[in-house]
Amino acid sequence: MSEPEDDKAVQPSVLIRADEIQEQIQQLSGRDLQLWSITPDGPVSIGLMRGGDVHRFRIAPATTRLAVTSEPRGGSVAPTGNPIVSGALPAT
Repeated sequence: MSEPEDDKAVQPSVLIRADEIQEQIQQLSGRDLQLWSITPDGPVSIGLMRGGDVHRFRIAPATTRLAVTSEPRGGSVAPTGNPIVSGALPAT
């Protein structure tokens, strides 16, 4: 077994299919879907979802939940509304 080249090589990732939240996407006008890692220190943005049907993101360390919010075009530094969808991550 070889050692990882750097710490990023061992970070978990998540794969999101945008078609699973298509109804919410269709309601967006001039807004972006933003994915958040929810950690004990608060939400951490891990990326925007625009177009296409599959998105892959690296999850922030200490993440306990993931959430998707509708944000102004370009995203926000913190969530501006309630999540469209969220869920807990399994304990490792």
